[in-house]
Amino acid sequence: MLPKAVTAWMSDDEDEDEEEEAEMGGEDDAAEVAAAAEAARAQRLEELAKEFKIVFKNYRTTAAAMDWRNLNERLVLGLELPPVGEEIELMDLWKVDMGKVMKYVFIDVTNSGLLCGFLPKMAFSSRGSIGSFLASSFNERINSKANQKVTKGNVSLDPAEVNMTVVLGMNRGFMKFMREHYPEVAGQHFNMTVITLADNAKGEVDVEVEVEGGC
Repeated sequence: MLPKAVTAWMSDDEDEDEEEEAEMGGEDDAAEVAAAAEAARAQRLEELAKEFKIVFKNYRTTAAAMDWRNLNERLVLGLELPPVGEEIELMDLWKVDMGKVMKYVFIDVTNSGLLCGFLPKMAFSSRGSIGSFLASSFNERINSKANQKVTKGNVSLDPAEVNMTVVLGMNRGFMKFMREHYPEVAGQHFNMTVITLADNAKGEVDVEVEVEGGC
């Protein structure tokens, strides 16, 4: 019979061997799981590539077959289209509400899930969705407006003043629209009155200022 110390030492070695085997087995299992996941991913990408070719063809075919005269009447788009028989040009559709058209043609009428896959959802929900402004376009407008504000006569403007004038210039059309259509929302901040050129011209005509001891 072996001493207790020897048997204890042997049992410790056996435990370590079992732990090493378990670790090696766990690594093998993890490698197999990773390989299986990668294979499934590659197969899914291949399936999506094949599906895209089909749905994109359906998407383009449906878009090319749009009857714009019928859509104009059915959806009340308010487009001014050329007479029947004349070709509809791109600029004739420049102000069309594409969100309304896309919803009707690709979601309400057709079975978009089977016909066009995820493309209609991508057109509405992704970062490149219809109606979104491109970042490059926004930056170009900022630079263009800054060039108009920072001229030879305005080179001494403070950077903060340049920023304010550029933003005000870019939003001029938007603020004009808001004041015309939603005056209750676009009220003047801090209850301050803004004097316009028209106000100044009216004041010059209606008010006579007398200056005593004029020079």
